[in-house]
Order: sequence, then structure tokens, then C-alpha cells
Amino acid sequence: WALIIGLTYLVLMTFNLLIFRQWAYNEKLIYPLAELPEYLAGKDGQGNSWFPQIYRNGLFWTGFSISALVLGWDFLCATKLIPGLSSLDLDNKWGPYINNTAFSGLMPSARSHIFFTLIGLTFLIPARISFSLWFFYLCYMVQLLILVGAGLGVNENSFPLEWYYTLNFQTAEGGGALMVFASVVLFKCRKYLLCCFTPSAVKMLESDERRELRISSFLFIFGSLGLILMLWRGLGANLYFTLLAYFVIIMITIGMIRAVTEGGILGFQAWVSPFHFIRTIFGMDKAWTAPALF
Repeated sequence: WALIIGLTYLVLMTFNLLIFRQWAYNEKLIYPLAELPEYLAGKDGQGNSWFPQIYRNGLFWTGFSISALVLGWDFLCATKLIPGLSSLDLDNKWGPYINNTAFSGLMPSARSHIFFTLIGLTFLIPARISFSLWFFYLCYMVQLLILVGAGLGVNENSFPLEWYYTLNFQTAEGGGALMVFASVVLFKCRKYLLCCFTPSAVKMLESDERRELRISSFLFIFGSLGLILMLWRGLGANLYFTLLAYFVIIMITIGMIRAVTEGGILGFQAWVSPFHFIRTIFGMDKAWTAPALF
């Protein structure tokens, strides 16, 4: 198990280094989660005072004051040092407004939440990315209302999902879109991932960068083969499912890394796995998809 865990870390860390070169230097991604502390530490480099330029900006202090006052008030209410204070509810549940209406199909999770950190980070990411983060959730709600209106369910609970086998229309669409998106992202990084076999792919770089990338490529490829062999020969996993699971997990991983990197997302949870694809696309009633092989 220690060898499997070690190989997994080796594969993921070298994978991260190889895709970083493509994203940071060729595609010029801005990494919003890294931008924020850089600005706070004086990335702009203006002035010679002890305080970076951003701390002399009135708009910065206006935004800071709004969030600090709201969160500070809620913290004071939570401590109950002063009895009788009521906190400001940042979690707005829609139930009282949409129950027994045409929008009741959105229940029970219909709500909105004010999250100051994400509001601030949104200003650092491209508009098309921030737009997509809420627009596709709006598309999900429209689809949900159409399915409920067509009599295929009562509300959101009529379309169950879980991490292991079951997809609903939302997670199926999201998983399929993630795989297509990840395929494009992975294809763009191919020359770095395989540069240990194709030195010409990195010949324009400095010698130390070439060496670092080629070593990382070698460790990634042979670490992946070692991981597959350990799961297959060492733990007795079915070879077909080992290859399928490895490929799908790498695809999901690069898609999630890109979403976090480009979208400034603080956390990300995948509701799709290799097992979802097998059960949904092929079914588990065939000899080569039998549950025992998992």
C-alpha cells in the first residue's frame, strides 16, 4: 500500500508540473486564487512605503468594510456576549416564496447564499468563466422544472444521485461535459506529457527547463505504468477496469484542476466516476461489466 500511495503522489505531482508549463506560459492563465495573496503582498510593486498600493485604495477598504461588518456582526451574535442580538441570514432559502407555485419543483435545495470570498475572487477571473459558473446552474433549474412539469418527478428528490453508481440528468450532463472539456485540455498538454519520448517538443526551452520537464514526463509515464501493474498484479484488480479507471480518473482530475485553476473555485466535488460510466452506458448485466469485477 505504501508503494501504491507513493506512486499515486508521484504521478499527480509530476502531472501537475507538466500541465503547469502549458497553462502558465502558453495559455497565460492568471490563477485567481494565487492572484489575491499576491496583490495583498504588493504584487504591483508601486511605491516604497511599508504598505502595498492596494491598501491605499478606497474601493478596497469599502469592499473589506462591507464584508467585515456583516461577518463581524454575525460572529458577535454567535458568541452571545450581548443577549438579544439577531444575526444576518446569508443563506436565503426560497421555500416560503415558491411552495405551491410553478417553481415548487426546485425544492428542497432551492436557495442562494452570500459568500463574500467568492464575490471578491470573481473580479479576478475572466467574465466568460464567472458567467458559466452560475449560468449552467440556471440551465439545470430550467431542465428540472421541465421534467417536473412533464410529470417525470415531483421535485429535485425525484432524481436521485450518489457517488458510486447512480447518475441523474444533472450529474450525467456535467460528467459528460467534464470529459469532453478535459479531453481538449489534455490534448493541448500532450507535448509536455510525452516529452521524454519527443525531445524536439521542448527544444526551444532553456536546458534546465528541458531537463526538468523530460524527467517529470518519464516519472509520470513510468509511474503510471507502475501504478497500473501494482493494482493489477499486486492487488489482483481486473486489468480492463484498472486501465479504464485510471484513464477516467486522470481525465476527471485534469478537468477539476482546470476548473479550480481558471475559475478561482475554493472547492470542487465530482459526482462522476468510472463506475458511473460503466453502469449508465453499458449496464452491469454483461460478463465483462459484472459487479464482481469492480
